[in-house]
Amino acid sequence: AVPGDGQVILYWDDIAENSFDRYISRIGGVGNDFEGYRIYRATDAAFLDAKTVTDAYGIRTLLRPIAQFDLKDSVSGLHPIDINGVKFDLGNDIGLRHQYVDRDVVNGQRYFYAVTAYDFGYEAARFAPSETPIQVNVATDGTISYGKNIAMVRPSASAAGYLPAAVESFT
Repeated sequence: AVPGDGQVILYWDDIAENSFDRYISRIGGVGNDFEGYRIYRATDAAFLDAKTVTDAYGIRTLLRPIAQFDLKDSVSGLHPIDINGVKFDLGNDIGLRHQYVDRDVVNGQRYFYAVTAYDFGYEAARFAPSETPIQVNVATDGTISYGKNIAMVRPSASAAGYLPAAVESFT
């Protein structure tokens, strides 16, 4: 995560795209079941302000992503298997990206970002899609530790009077 003036730029690698699910493969499904990435933003370490998707009973169940990028592979829309009335959104076949610029931020505010990878599940076995977990721990002394798919960042304006480096002449 790279903070800027009124923005945060996120970058991530493509390692998840090469994952292989041995169990799904053993029971007859497609082992290479990677489908896409989701980006989440929160202002609290527990991501509670992003957890807005409710199940059929009104219980907050899933996080709402601020961005989603999925393979162009005709796998899109809501997955047919639900959990308590919640269906997982598989995306809109928009294609993969490995960068996202969030311009809906306030300078000075601390943000937590999570980049998760998800698969397309296995309908024949009644498996809903699975997603990378978001792990953030806050110790009693306020120390925050988090998984490698989480970033904590605070966007801010450049320092007053700052001028970028420049070369006026070169011999």
